Amino acid sequence: MSEKLVVEDIEPSDKEEVLELSSGIWEGHDYVPDVFDRWVEDGGFICGKLNGKIIALAKHTRQKNGVLWLEGLRVHPEFQGGGFAREMVEKQLDLIEDLDHTKVRFLTSGNKEPVKKLAAGKGFSIKQEYHYLRMDEEDLEKAEMPSVSKDIKKESNVEKVKKNVLSSEELEENAGQYMQHWTTYDLDEDLIEKEVKKDKCYSTGDGLAFFHHYEPYDSLSIPFINGSIEDMKDLFNLGLKWSIERDHDRYSIKTASERVVKAAEEVGMGYGDFKTVLLYER
Repeated sequence: MSEKLVVEDIEPSDKEEVLELSSGIWEGHDYVPDVFDRWVEDGGFICGKLNGKIIALAKHTRQKNGVLWLEGLRVHPEFQGGGFAREMVEKQLDLIEDLDHTKVRFLTSGNKEPVKKLAAGKGFSIKQEYHYLRMDEEDLEKAEMPSVSKDIKKESNVEKVKKNVLSSEELEENAGQYMQHWTTYDLDEDLIEKEVKKDKCYSTGDGLAFFHHYEPYDSLSIPFINGSIEDMKDLFNLGLKWSIERDHDRYSIKTASERVVKAAEEVGMGYGDFKTVLLYER
């Protein structure tokens, strides 16, 4: 790499240039424009400049329990393949070395071999591998409206939910993580209480599920679900009904539980262009 990449904090005045870069990511469906202001205010949002032009982005975010979450790695389409992603990650890791933290984590699709190689070289190990099942817009348009069990209810009993979730094999299989869009969080009592009070939890029989609507993608996901196969199918059908009624662009789940996969597949969810996502930790 001949030109030198200059890495700086992103400023509010960089917004127009960052949005221009972002417009070429994921066919214009990148979420960075929706979080730009919050990320700048939060800090840890950096850019890589080449001859004064922003060509790369990266972000680290502080979670609970001393966890630093790496996200937002982007390289301008015109400069991809030039080693700039690696350089941004290396700079990002250098920057966080001086920060008080216990762990560093990030999530990536399972088919990204260069990321796997980079992660291994930087001391990361795979904490867990998750199936990624979904129904995209065209799948939802073709799907039949499912019948939904009348026994499903919005769950407001925080202590009941805590007992159910924290003792479940699904939580253990998911490495204790709450899979919210492309970020994972340690699923503890505080997070459970917060999500229940936000009316995100529904239950039927011995099963329960949390639902998360991500507005930038207009997508609905299930960060956590457990119960019998039949109970989970009922809960999956509730989410499918909402996704059809509300014209969501995607309905998805990331899970390490084979039982959850079975229930999801039985209501019509399947794999897209990649089947798994990897949670790395160092």
